[in-house]
Amino acid sequence: MKKICKISKKEFEITKKDLEFYEKMWVPVPTLCPEERQRRRLSWQNMYNLYHIECRATGKKIISCFSDSKKYNIFSQDYWWWDKWSFLDYWIDYNFEKNFFEQYEKLLKITPLPALFTNYWNDINSDYTNFAWYDKNCYLIFHADENEDCLYATWLKKSKKCVDSLNVFDSELTYECIDCQSCYDLNYSQDCEKCSNSYFLTNCEWCYFCFGCTNQINQKYMIFNKQVNIEEYKKFILDFESEKRHIIDLIKIKIATLVQETVTKKFYWKNNENCSWNHLFNCLDVIESYDIKESRNMKFCERIYNWPNSDCYDVDQFWLRVSRMYETINTWVDCNNVKFCWYSYNLVNCEYVLFWFHLEDCFACVWLKNAKYCIFNKQYSKQDYFELKDKIIKNMIKTEKYWEFFPASISPFWYNETIAQEYFPLTQKEILDKKLNFKSEEEKTIYNWIKIKVENNISEISEEILKKILTCETCNKNYRLVKAELKFYKEKNIPVPIKCSSCRHLERIKLRNPRKLFDRKCDKCRVDMKTTYSPEREEIVFCKKCYEKEVY
Repeated sequence: MKKICKISKKEFEITKKDLEFYEKMWVPVPTLCPEERQRRRLSWQNMYNLYHIECRATGKKIISCFSDSKKYNIFSQDYWWWDKWSFLDYWIDYNFEKNFFEQYEKLLKITPLPALFTNYWNDINSDYTNFAWYDKNCYLIFHADENEDCLYATWLKKSKKCVDSLNVFDSELTYECIDCQSCYDLNYSQDCEKCSNSYFLTNCEWCYFCFGCTNQINQKYMIFNKQVNIEEYKKFILDFESEKRHIIDLIKIKIATLVQETVTKKFYWKNNENCSWNHLFNCLDVIESYDIKESRNMKFCERIYNWPNSDCYDVDQFWLRVSRMYETINTWVDCNNVKFCWYSYNLVNCEYVLFWFHLEDCFACVWLKNAKYCIFNKQYSKQDYFELKDKIIKNMIKTEKYWEFFPASISPFWYNETIAQEYFPLTQKEILDKKLNFKSEEEKTIYNWIKIKVENNISEISEEILKKILTCETCNKNYRLVKAELKFYKEKNIPVPIKCSSCRHLERIKLRNPRKLFDRKCDKCRVDMKTTYSPEREEIVFCKKCYEKEVY
């Protein structure tokens, strides 16, 4: 079946298997293409932008991911988790004469929301984090769990002393790494596993004391894919350390050339069956999805890990024993039959619910916990709950868009501060034309500081720099160093960055392939294949079979 997206006007396909899933979930065929559906979901997640605002309960200054200009009922973490107020005190009666989503927005604005999405009771000295749990001594890490002494990282899990990293798992002492797992003292590297004491590696496994290598497995003392002896390697590294700041960009150019001259596999994945797209590991029947581990029967999903997860469509960022979910984001741990929900865990038979946990049979609620048979946060009997829910759904089917995720227009965040802007960037005019929320640049505080020159040699930099305000060479915005950061640079002999953390993050994002499939021929056997490398790119891309013959 072919459909035309009502927003992008692009054609998209509905397969027989898709229809079976929609029937099982009791939802109709979507009217938006997969890209527009994901754009809408991601427009509800501001992960990186933090603000100083006042707690609506206590009046004290707090750190929050909600801008004060949005006028939501934001509580500090400690007060929000306090037992002196009840979630069930904030409710509304459903009005059949009014728009469902307008009523939901009203409930969202009156219900107290926590300033940040963190595990407040179990995080230690990690105030400046968001979508983060069980972290210790961490600063500006996002969607990051069970880490210690980590800074400026996104999608970081179970790692220690990692800085400027993206999608790194079970690693220690990494710097500027992307999509790496189980690595130690690895720097400026991408798509590596079990590598250590190395620099500028791409798609390597079990490599030690290597520099500027690609497609290497179980190697030691290599420089730009050539074997050297230990003395040659040590001298090379010594020379590199002495000139690090001046030659890093030149080395990156050389590495890019080396990658183009060597073989590249069509996807970065391992141990999959009947799967497509990128960064899939130990999966079965996972289609058109990205960054998935140990899952099966998924489609249009991203960021999933920890078995078992199964039977999900259009779901972003979830993990550990979730099944039968549709059009949902940030839901995890023991969820089943969940639709149109955000930031929740331990849910059963729930729809249109935001920010909740330990719920069963709840509809259109905000920030409930340990509840059952609630609609718009109001408690009902079991019989009354199902009768009213059925009436609301029938009314929505007649009058407005049922079976779709919340519209971006009522998101508590500005579109251009959400991760939707990362994957689906829009100009200010495009955002406003789509009737989405646009955040203008706030008035900047002008500091009467002299713009300082950052020394190239980290040994020449003292803690006096912590009192200085630096200026990013890319966006010209101000940034500062923190003490733990300077200590890390000194221990690793890394020059102080001359770009702010936001610009460094965007540079890492650009190094990952787009979330899009292209038709291309294998550059070895010429078989037709799908890949995230467009035909115009210069890399030599092999199909799975040809790549394994070439590399392993």
